[in-house]
Amino acid sequence: MRTSTPRTSRLLGALGSVALSVSLAACASANTQSVAPLSGPSTAAHPEWSQYTFTIGDNGGDGSQALAKITGVFDHAPYKVRFARFTYGPPLIQAAASGDIDLGAVGDVPPITGAAKEYGFKIVAVNRSLRPTQSQENIIVPQGSPLHTLADLRGKRIAVPQGSSAHGLALKALKSVGLTPKDVQLVFLPPADGATAFATGKVDAWAIWNPQSAIAVEHGARILAKGLPPIDQTSNYYVASDKSLAT
Repeated sequence: MRTSTPRTSRLLGALGSVALSVSLAACASANTQSVAPLSGPSTAAHPEWSQYTFTIGDNGGDGSQALAKITGVFDHAPYKVRFARFTYGPPLIQAAASGDIDLGAVGDVPPITGAAKEYGFKIVAVNRSLRPTQSQENIIVPQGSPLHTLADLRGKRIAVPQGSSAHGLALKALKSVGLTPKDVQLVFLPPADGATAFATGKVDAWAIWNPQSAIAVEHGARILAKGLPPIDQTSNYYVASDKSLAT
């Protein structure tokens, strides 16, 4: 039986705390999600942990830091916690692989692309939506757009954050109507640049997650396709580096 090192135990203990944080928030909001840890030790206090600082990746405004503050889940943790902000999943995966963060949540595509590049990380928990019929990411079009079906995207410019879950949504949505990436123009832009391109009409559609999708819809954009089964799935994944788990 493998004995957990202090850092590994601290990692899994913090994962349990994040799970608790999100679960508590779920009681107050139907839009939040529950976390199902794959494994983890007791969260009993360990005085020797006070020397450690645990870094959590906050992915594209996923709310990890805000939830932790609202619930106070880390207020009495036996270790220090800080948050590192990332605009989307691929940079977070790289940070997890290099050990710059200890834990972070991403969509379904970043772990696949990260594994393909042989980054050193492991999936340690699955975040399953409490509302499987409520999409967390969508393909949206501007107000007044003549596009009304996915088939209408043929030949159009679609902004996507490369290697992200929204990139995966775009590819799967195109496939669902018999289109390939060669039938459209995928414009690879990080979320902030994608928002600008979408707002200024430089692209015809935008594959993006919430809150960016929801904000755009509030300002008149229309959802062309939701990131829901059978096109997409609604789970996110917590990743940790091999270094964080082993040291």
